[in-house]
Amino acid sequence: MLTLSGQHNQGGHTLLELLVALAISITLLTWMTDAVTRTLADYSTTLQRNLLNQEVQSVLAMLDRELRRAGAWGNATASAKSGPTNPFTVPPYRLNIGNKTGESSNSCITYSYDLNGNGLLDQSAPDERFGFRLNQGAVEMRTGGSGTLDCNAGSWTGLTGAALVMDSLLFTLVDHCINLSRSGANCSTTTPTKGDLLVRDYRVEVTMRGYLQQKPAIQRSDTLLIRVRNSSVESAP
Repeated sequence: MLTLSGQHNQGGHTLLELLVALAISITLLTWMTDAVTRTLADYSTTLQRNLLNQEVQSVLAMLDRELRRAGAWGNATASAKSGPTNPFTVPPYRLNIGNKTGESSNSCITYSYDLNGNGLLDQSAPDERFGFRLNQGAVEMRTGGSGTLDCNAGSWTGLTGAALVMDSLLFTLVDHCINLSRSGANCSTTTPTKGDLLVRDYRVEVTMRGYLQQKPAIQRSDTLLIRVRNSSVESAP
């Protein structure tokens, strides 16, 4: 007897199985996309935070290097006991704290030092009068100009980029004074008499705070204490 069969075994997946597999694939893809997005966002935030840190560190390094030089004078050794003859430590060229018009108090400092070592306070080529100030969210350095040495006059160059907003810059000047005419007595405990020879050592405390313009939540605050290397020798008024 001849038997004919038209039936064959059919292999494959049901529609339900395909839908389940598709749902799992979409879930895995969504999870992976979210993970990659979070990783990229974290990486971007890290880069931006590093940018802020580098900007602030750069400004503080400049402040530290420059303010340590305040009052340096080429004739200091020869005139160590001659009183207030150092042109870099008398008003208005000595360390002085103020502010640019419209900015917060004590957000600017001016000073001078003998850049070329010739013993003279040069006011052109080079201009040996310097300063740092806060100006509309930027930290600026005085690099030249004419007129009185103050926080408004002269030529100033920005030290911070447009990506950084510096919303606070504060200078605090601390001095330690001894009276050479009174056996080295501390000026704060023994009141100097007119003509007494005084030696002052200065420290400048700098506090600054800034944030990224595009991400204000990314902020940084720093405080730096700078010891000025050059003492001021002066006569009591």
